[in-house]
Amino acid sequence: MSAPGTPGDNACAENFYSIFKTECLYLEKPGTIAEAYQLIDNFIPYYNNLRITGNGYTPAEIRQMAMLKC
Repeated sequence: MSAPGTPGDNACAENFYSIFKTECLYLEKPGTIAEAYQLIDNFIPYYNNLRITGNGYTPAEIRQMAMLKC
């Protein structure tokens, strides 16, 4: 955990939550907690395995490439 008011300390998590809210919650607007849980369960695999980032790869592909370099 970082100090309050210092989002740069945890930029990766802040970026993910921003994308999650913009691409999932604000678009779908779940009406119940159960719907929100279902959205989360569907969004996480999509984000990791299907969503193309700015560099043309999915997060899973980027991790795989990083592991191959080690």
